Amino acid sequence: MQSVTARFALVAAFPLLLLACARPAVSATPVPAPALPPVSAAPLSARFALPAILPATSYAVRVRTQLERDSAGRIEQDVVESSARVQLTLRRDARGALRGSGRVDSFSVTGTGATARASVTRTTTSAALAAPQFTSVLIDAVLDSTLVRAVVRPPLANECDRPEAAAAAVARDLLVRIPPSVAVGDQWRDSLVTFVCRGGVPMTVRMTIASVVTGARDNRLLRLRRTLSTSVEGNSRTPWRQVEISGVGRGTQEITIDLERGTLDALDGESTLTIRVANGSLRDATRTQQVVQTVTMTARAIRP
Repeated sequence: MQSVTARFALVAAFPLLLLACARPAVSATPVPAPALPPVSAAPLSARFALPAILPATSYAVRVRTQLERDSAGRIEQDVVESSARVQLTLRRDARGALRGSGRVDSFSVTGTGATARASVTRTTTSAALAAPQFTSVLIDAVLDSTLVRAVVRPPLANECDRPEAAAAAVARDLLVRIPPSVAVGDQWRDSLVTFVCRGGVPMTVRMTIASVVTGARDNRLLRLRRTLSTSVEGNSRTPWRQVEISGVGRGTQEITIDLERGTLDALDGESTLTIRVANGSLRDATRTQQVVQTVTMTARAIRP
């Protein structure tokens, strides 16, 4: 196709030919161009501003943990269930980080079996199956893009295998970071680190959380989907015991947020964590064990 410049060059080169072939001009009534339909601007995605102060909210939380241990080719399975009532009062800063306090009541753990008792991999339920020896526990909570903590107040001298620490961990799982202003389709990523102690083994849990806003209902509830990738590392070295732990896992969570209050409304999550436990103090086939932990968690805000 010739360009506009090429066309003008052709006219300049052959003026006589164009004049010879030209016909007398004919006067004609101009025909108006058909009206085009108005172009509507693409609607901008509505943005939702979340309040900075989150009022006290209570939750009913249930966690079901299925443990499968492979030791020297022998498979053992157990199920541990825990429940609690959690109350949180939080404040959100300009980056979505949360700080606040709360209380965990009615914490209970049920389950039987050697696997449940011996497991040192759990990060959301108590490693000990004995009935908790407390009626409620106060906690301080903090969550930003790199760290998540929920600790007992006053702090415990030793958190390992204490049911109070396990109760605080249930509350920790209810902390969800959301930017102060979001729209459907927004995405963000957090890389969190937390420290736990199970079975006398201190462990570092690193978690990468990819969050996406999937929808909003009646401008009242915001829906989120979170994909979690987890790695666990820990070791305990004493003259009589040498244990090394490593593991990886993945999980998903479907979450709804109350836009008016800025608080978590509901959470449904599933995750699987595969742990390798090497006990250097053993010399038989049970020296290395693999534990697969599958966790299902539900939390619901309790309406007044």
